[in-house]
Amino acid sequence: MRHVYVNRAAILLAVLLVLAAGAFAWLRSENRQLVLLIDEARIEEVEPEPEPDPEEPDEPEPEEPEPEPEEPEPEPEEPEPEPEEPEEVPVRETVDWDWEDTGESTWAGQCRTCHSRLEHIPDLVAGEDGRDYLIDFLLYGYEGEIEIEGSVDAISHVSFESLSDEEIAAVLNHMLVSWDNEEDLPEGTVLYEPDDIDERRDQGLEPQDVPELRPDE
Repeated sequence: MRHVYVNRAAILLAVLLVLAAGAFAWLRSENRQLVLLIDEARIEEVEPEPEPDPEEPDEPEPEEPEPEPEEPEPEPEEPEPEPEEPEEVPVRETVDWDWEDTGESTWAGQCRTCHSRLEHIPDLVAGEDGRDYLIDFLLYGYEGEIEIEGSVDAISHVSFESLSDEEIAAVLNHMLVSWDNEEDLPEGTVLYEPDDIDERRDQGLEPQDVPELRPDE
């Protein structure tokens, strides 16, 4: 009987050992799974989830520049009309009064006795105030030295103040255009008018004053 109890106790102990081994194995397996779960949880805590990239704002499209207003094209300038060249008019036709006959007769009656040709007249007209000097020479006379073509002489010339304005203007015109003087006159020379003579009268000049008015030839 005692032997029976011993066998039963041995069997019971064996069963308990098997159960204990199974329980231990099961606990160990559960423990491993728990450790794995804990480790995974720690990894998840340590490694934060990558934050999603913030959405980059859309770059605004560049505004197209407003077209500049077109400048109006300048109107083509009209070419200025070229000035008409004046017709070449002989000096003797620039006055509208008949002076030729008066000039020639005055020259013959008052001047020819002492003068044959006065070819230096264009040089005097070309000088400063030479045109007025010739009028003063005839109106007031001349007393003093005079240089003509390099020769210096002392002269005394009478006054023709008693002649009319027409006679003095006509004889001066006669001297301007005679002996080929007309070809040597300065461009634009105008013949004398009677009014030119009248304007130079009553200056109170003496013959000795006139040499100072003579222009350089």
